[in-house]
Amino acid sequence: MMRPALLAVPFALVLAGCPGSLDDPGRFTGHLGDACPDIPSLLATTCATVGCHTADMPSVGLDLESADVPGRLAGKHATGGPGVLVDAQDPASSVLYTKVTTAPPFGGRMPLNHAPLDDATVACVLAWLEASADGGAP
Repeated sequence: MMRPALLAVPFALVLAGCPGSLDDPGRFTGHLGDACPDIPSLLATTCATVGCHTADMPSVGLDLESADVPGRLAGKHATGGPGVLVDAQDPASSVLYTKVTTAPPFGGRMPLNHAPLDDATVACVLAWLEASADGGAP
């Protein structure tokens, strides 16, 4: 019969080799899409804040709070500068994406007056736009 202390050693070794945790499931899968936050929720909590892109009072007419952002903004021109808000043919040129990158095409990087999105989250925004352009669930 094994003593309880001896059972703890193999169990601890298994846990030490675990590459992630349930708090970070993306580390288990290795897929960008699986590691991404829910982009509509991200937009609602980061961009659709008081004085910004809410449904009730959308700054520059841009509502990022209501449902189906890609569908509602596809093909619509940005009001603050050149470009299409959501370009289904070339999601990487979508103003919705380029405004959160380090080199926005005009104006400041979004979200204004808040910490910029990290590189992984910016990549998730692009992946979300690409999925919506391909007819996938954004």
